[in-house]
Amino acid sequence: MTASMKFTLLLVSIYGTIIVDAADCGGSKQSVQEWDMWAVRELMCTSECNRQYFCELTGQEGMRVVRFGHTGRHCWDALENIIMQCFHNKRSQFGMWNYDGENYQIHA
Repeated sequence: MTASMKFTLLLVSIYGTIIVDAADCGGSKQSVQEWDMWAVRELMCTSECNRQYFCELTGQEGMRVVRFGHTGRHCWDALENIIMQCFHNKRSQFGMWNYDGENYQIHA
């Protein structure tokens, strides 16, 4: 077992949870403006949409943001992680984030 794994196990045993902030990205074609992703993120995380089990919003140029899961409490962080890791200065076609029973996706 590496030192990094031991440290992670120690943190899990102390705090009982792992904070996940990595998004999965894929594809290599993007035509959507990043500002539109931020605008749809704000709409999703501040509207009734965030309190529903499933929600899908559409931005300009066919961009879709999808969320499903129970609570919606990770909405702001999840969508920020997807935008920053998959689309900011990159040309991914989609990004996904899944943790604690919540799933968020952006399809550009």
